[in-house]
Amino acid sequence: RVLFRSSPQFFCTPYMSSLLCIHMLGARARWRTGGHEAAVATFEDFADLVLDTTSTIDVASSIVGDIESDWCAIVCPSTESALALGRRIFRRAWLESRTPEDSRLWLRGVVMPYEDTSSPRATEQDDELKGIKRTWFSPSTLPAMSALNTGFHGMRLLVADSLLNDQIRGTFRIPLGRLGVIPFRSEEHTSELQSPCNLVCRLLLEKK
Repeated sequence: RVLFRSSPQFFCTPYMSSLLCIHMLGARARWRTGGHEAAVATFEDFADLVLDTTSTIDVASSIVGDIESDWCAIVCPSTESALALGRRIFRRAWLESRTPEDSRLWLRGVVMPYEDTSSPRATEQDDELKGIKRTWFSPSTLPAMSALNTGFHGMRLLVADSLLNDQIRGTFRIPLGRLGVIPFRSEEHTSELQSPCNLVCRLLLEKK
């Protein structure tokens, strides 16, 4: 299933666009226990979660990207919109009531700068073998995919440190009495995260 696929291969991205990549965990386990139908139902739940949540934000018409099975890449016009969308998706996945037959969707994701003028993923027909299509990721998408594949644990949304500033931190401040909590926590540098991604913070989910 495709999310907001742009017709042309190239499009104009606004200044300081940000990429939100999310991976749904546990698809293989659901396939093993419930078979093909269970896996397809889970993929549909994930797509509906992303699409329905995206439609609720003010800049929905400016968003482009792709959904495929248990993965999505969404280009947002600003860091604020990418963080807001990511938090809404994660919060909704966590808070929605589920049954033993309809278990919670577990997610992990990253928010990173997006500096490309192409869509996150491009596909074209091979010049010689017309029945085969080649697909590749844009330069800004590759670090996000690399970060997702490092295997960090838990339902977490990592944020590139380069995207965070005092204004962003203040925008996502959670009121707590007279004070407030800034919902970003520094991550310890590990061999897995010491990469060009420089992912040293994660956006914590606001508790209700």
